[in-house]
Amino acid sequence: DEDFIKRTKDIYVPKVDFLINSIPKKKYEILDVGCGGGYFVFAALLKKLNTNGLDVSKTMVDFGNNQISHHLKKKPLKFEKEKGFYNTIINSDANVISAIGVIEHLREPHKFFTAFKQSKAQYLYYSVPMFSFSVALENIFKNIFPRQLSGGHTHLFTEQSIQKMNKVIGVQSVAEWRFGTDVMDLYRHTVTSLQKNNSSLKMIDYLHTGFGEKIDEIQSVFDNNHFCSEIHC
Repeated sequence: DEDFIKRTKDIYVPKVDFLINSIPKKKYEILDVGCGGGYFVFAALLKKLNTNGLDVSKTMVDFGNNQISHHLKKKPLKFEKEKGFYNTIINSDANVISAIGVIEHLREPHKFFTAFKQSKAQYLYYSVPMFSFSVALENIFKNIFPRQLSGGHTHLFTEQSIQKMNKVIGVQSVAEWRFGTDVMDLYRHTVTSLQKNNSSLKMIDYLHTGFGEKIDEIQSVFDNNHFCSEIHC
């Protein structure tokens, strides 16, 4: 996949940077649970961090190992059926457990929380989708693919439920990074609707100039107000 390195550097290296800039500087071993295609693992390896991945999808693990071995000559991802998934976490020597975009997909998240508490890990690094402006958009534009309310998400989070979850796990937050794509979702929904209405390319270009070019600036308002679609803790 020619986009593997670009996707890793654009999206996942910043996630690794946030992690290593948020905890004391020392040698860490990371276990990335729900690693999927291994983008976060690859990003961490590029930063010279001892990192392995774990996932219940053999297809994704095989894909990720194929990509990473092409670049680094190693296969750091492991496939594990759901039955043994949590025992692998408990028995890991990692002192950081990462779960990037994972908790919201778990059928029984408490099993993951218990596994973390029983593991040797000192830190839990997770990102989850939030109940935010994007949810309202997806209720308005019902014929456009939903990102937050998709069938794969068993739940979304609020600021209050994040605090509750941390209490259940038995952790305290040492760093939080809020950023969302709510305004990008608004832009996507608007453009898609205009295209369905056979609007001209000139109209869509006009929208991009007046709105699309300011997406980051507008999104920062939602982020600062803690009303954005994603958080990293």
